[in-house]
Amino acid sequence: MLCTAFLPAVSSAAAPGDPPVAATVNGVPISLETVDRAVNEKVPRISGHGSISESRRVALRAEVLEDLIAEELLVQEAKRRGLTVAAAAIDEEAAKVKKRFPSDGDFTRALARNGISDEQFRKGLERYRLAQQVLDREVISKVAVTEQTMKTYYEADPTRFVVPDQAQYRQLVIAVDPGGGAEEWKAAQARAAALAKQARAGKNFAALATAHSQDRDSREQGGEMGWVHRGQLEHDDETAIFGLKPGEVSEPVRTLRGYAVYQL
Repeated sequence: MLCTAFLPAVSSAAAPGDPPVAATVNGVPISLETVDRAVNEKVPRISGHGSISESRRVALRAEVLEDLIAEELLVQEAKRRGLTVAAAAIDEEAAKVKKRFPSDGDFTRALARNGISDEQFRKGLERYRLAQQVLDREVISKVAVTEQTMKTYYEADPTRFVVPDQAQYRQLVIAVDPGGGAEEWKAAQARAAALAKQARAGKNFAALATAHSQDRDSREQGGEMGWVHRGQLEHDDETAIFGLKPGEVSEPVRTLRGYAVYQL
């Protein structure tokens, strides 16, 4: 969301020798590396296979860049107003993020895998808090929504509030070379089935995923894949995931990259 109250001066020019930039906002560059990193972080959340089509990636890059520009505008406005973020507030945000990972070690490895130092991580959290302060003061604090307003808005177009079924799940992937032979696929299926059996017997699924999954992106988070809706995943994956009850573990599902086991 771009806030029109803070008009940007955006360009995509870069000086010779400088890192390639996607855009420059009031003199502050947003690098292509930053955009690529943000896209790569989002892809596993919107695809069970950890990959998307090229056309979807192009659209996602545009969405990510717009979000980064909006954030930069808000941060600049916060600094113009002299707003600051206390170290305790950054610690609080950091603790929230770390809770998404099975252990501190998994969190540290995830940062390293994405080329992010602890200092950069904390700087990102500071920027988030600065942007949030501006939104709170200029938008949220000035909005008053009554019951009647909500009712009128809803009744004007109820179809806008109909959403498909959604599910939150974890995955554990045993990878197979797409060109591998039948024996290799059979071995992967057997290994996935054995791990699924352990999970059903009470072994913590997140711990199993961290120790054994060969999907690099989700493994660091205990296989956590977030929320998906019907129509977002491949047919077999969707059928398996939406056929589970909370806490249940699926049988191995063959995917393009190997066998996956899911937990709702």
